[in-house]
Formats: sequence, structure tokens, C-alpha cells
Amino acid sequence: FSQAALRPAVTDHGPRGPRHGCVPTFLSRRAACENAPVNDEVEIIETPVGDVRVVRVTGECDADEADAVTAALSAPRAGGAAATVADLGGVTFADSSLLHALLTARQGHAAAGMPFVLVAVSPLVRRLLDLTDTARVFTMAPDLASALDLIREEISSRRG
Repeated sequence: FSQAALRPAVTDHGPRGPRHGCVPTFLSRRAACENAPVNDEVEIIETPVGDVRVVRVTGECDADEADAVTAALSAPRAGGAAATVADLGGVTFADSSLLHALLTARQGHAAAGMPFVLVAVSPLVRRLLDLTDTARVFTMAPDLASALDLIREEISSRRG
């Protein structure tokens, strides 16, 4: 895949700024450094990579953002992408709203016979998945290239 294929292109759900290197603790909105601006909105960027839809979620994922995150991660309609990769590396806050969105997406993709892979899972999200004992139900990859390999293997094994 070329670098051009990885550029965000399709949907940008609003401009958001960086967290200035400060990392909030799990399930806490207090930043690690006091002068960091508080950004309580989520940013969702969808990028097609071949026939795979990559959805990058950054920022704070809570009840206020639940509908947008759930909609962005839902299974593609027939004739659309063959799979979805959810890039969660930029998530700075996560609660049960994100967990619900991820579980709903997983269920929808499974019902449609489409792969759903979590990639670059932030430590905050990983902890949420571990504490709720749901990490085991997701396919996870450390990076996009690995996720795309997993998807190719899953699709070819279904055809095989």
C-alpha cells in the first residue's frame, strides 16, 4: 500500500487539537499536566485503504460522542468496504459508551460476515477491554499493516 492510500480523505468529523503530550489517567478527564487544554470532543476520520475502511478515533469517547462513534464503526452496507479497521491509538478517554460502540460494531460485522479489527489500541482502551473481560472477543493488531494482513487471511479462509 502506498502512503497516499493512507491519507485521510473521506470523512472528517470536526477539527480538534492535540492534547499537548499530556495523557489523562484511565476513566479520568484530568490531564497529566495542569496547563493542557481540555478537549472533550472526539474526532473520527474514515479512510479507504483498498476495500478496507479504516476508522481513526481520537479524543475522548463518552456518552456525548456515543452515537457518532457507533455510527462510524457500524458495518459497511452491501457493496461497500469488505472490512473495517478501528484505529484507537489516539483515544484519550474511554468509558462504557466506547465499549458499547465496539461491541455493537463487532456484532454487526460478524452478522454481515465482515472482519472487524482493532488496531493500535491505546493503553486506556486496552485497560477498559481487560477490566471488562471483553478483549478476548476482538481481533487486535499492533499496526495497520498487520491488521490488513489479518483481514486478507480471514477473507481468503472464508473463500477457501
